[in-house]
Amino acid sequence: AADKPVVAALRQSSCYLITPEPSVNFDAFLESIERALADGVKRIQLRSRQLPADALRTLAGQVASRCAAQGAELLLNSGGDGGIAAARKIAEDLRIGLHLTSSDLERIDARPLEAALPAGASCHDLAQLQKAERIGMDFAVLGPVAETASHPHAAPLGFPGFAALREHIVLPIYALGGLTRADHAIARAHGAQG
Repeated sequence: AADKPVVAALRQSSCYLITPEPSVNFDAFLESIERALADGVKRIQLRSRQLPADALRTLAGQVASRCAAQGAELLLNSGGDGGIAAARKIAEDLRIGLHLTSSDLERIDARPLEAALPAGASCHDLAQLQKAERIGMDFAVLGPVAETASHPHAAPLGFPGFAALREHIVLPIYALGGLTRADHAIARAHGAQG
């Protein structure tokens, strides 16, 4: 167990791109994905709260093909239209990963996908991190580390708070919330995967 974060640090991406809400103009969205892939991003979470499930499936397929061509992983966020059931079905059909929202993580009792497909979870506290680890998720994201518009009422953990929670978990954990690639070195210094 003690080797898991070390092996993950070597094998898993040190950057996890989380997309903004896709616009109805898929071409512009796909161009931004292609730029990120060309810039070396190897793990992407497609997050949409507004697209209908059929449109999300179409977009996910287009993003998945671009990711596969560049050797990158794609994970679909479970918080969209149709919830975790729809996201899991899309992920299984397209052979991509699934990223659970923290509320979906709390509702399940087992890993949501087979081991061959990547699975991540959003966490905000130690109990959620422990559950993600217990059910066999591949990694977690923890935040917000800094103030962020996406969670305006959440108290930021700060890097010392992140590191304190990190000490209890062997699962690879990404720091997020108000962070950019410029924060990579400080995140890694506090035990983050990236």
